[in-house]
Amino acid sequence: MNRQTLFDEVLHVLSNELSRPAQAWQLAIIVAALLAAWFYGRHVERRAQATLTAAATAPHGVRVDVLKFSIDGFRRLAFPVTAMVLLVLGGLALYFAGVVQSEQVHLVRLALLLLGAMAAIRLFVYVLRRSLRRAAWIGNFEVAIALTIWIIVALYVTGLLDGLIDYLDAVRFPVGKPPLTLWDILAGVVSVILTVLAALWAGSVVEARLMAAQSLAPNSRVVLARLVKAVLTLLAVLLALSLVGIDLTVLSVF
Repeated sequence: MNRQTLFDEVLHVLSNELSRPAQAWQLAIIVAALLAAWFYGRHVERRAQATLTAAATAPHGVRVDVLKFSIDGFRRLAFPVTAMVLLVLGGLALYFAGVVQSEQVHLVRLALLLLGAMAAIRLFVYVLRRSLRRAAWIGNFEVAIALTIWIIVALYVTGLLDGLIDYLDAVRFPVGKPPLTLWDILAGVVSVILTVLAALWAGSVVEARLMAAQSLAPNSRVVLARLVKAVLTLLAVLLALSLVGIDLTVLSVF
């Protein structure tokens, strides 16, 4: 028997029970929470910019880079965390008012899960970006990286990920033994990105140690740092492809 996913429950509510007061009130609470959180997020943006401007022009005070790190992190969490707080308060109000029962809050539960995932992913990607300052491309693709991770988490939370994996696994390409599937390729891309990020972080740590080594000539430090990064990146790519089961002999064509 197929397990009913959270998405199935929400879909049933939207198609059959949306006209009932319990579900209509939940939907209203969600919309109101999202709108209020969006306006609050815009307010935080303006306050953060004003604070950073004042700190940059002040003769003394906290370091601007430290302040910017704290404010940027808070700014990224302002929308999802505010929306979650408002949803919890709204859901409790509906429960104590007798409008909904604890087993009926499918819509609010789904919204909380997705917002919680958004907050965690935004914070993770931002900390990763700050940790790997030399990898400037992370900053350029920060929103895309966070959105991609959030979509994967959303599919998992709603129970749709298994079905999507089965569909992608059925699309095969006559390359390698066994043949590659579309899921193998996507899993390989994600694994490569994650392992390369780990290799870049490790390379940055090694580079910092090498640059601080006074026993080496400056040119030797630079060469060794680049060599270590290149080797770590290559190993990360090969390891990632091996972990997802991709036959490395398919790379021989390159």
